[in-house]
Amino acid sequence: MDCFICVKFGFNSKNHDENIKRFLCYTYAFCFIWSLGITIGDKYHKYMDKLLRDLLPTVIFPSADTVYGYYLDNCDFKHWNDKVEGF
Repeated sequence: MDCFICVKFGFNSKNHDENIKRFLCYTYAFCFIWSLGITIGDKYHKYMDKLLRDLLPTVIFPSADTVYGYYLDNCDFKHWNDKVEGF
């Protein structure tokens, strides 16, 4: 998670406390998804999606896909298809 706490990823220590809290919550959620959450097989992704949305109510995930369909960009979740071409 330390690698995300820098200006390159949108962190600014001079921000208001609420913005810092939001940044840390979103960063934690992304790191959780791609560390522990990714160890779950594909057939359980929808279950994990619901669980994470319920457990992390302060994190607003887009609803068009599961939480696995998004990457974190300056404290906003964007779809991987915006960053990586399909193959």
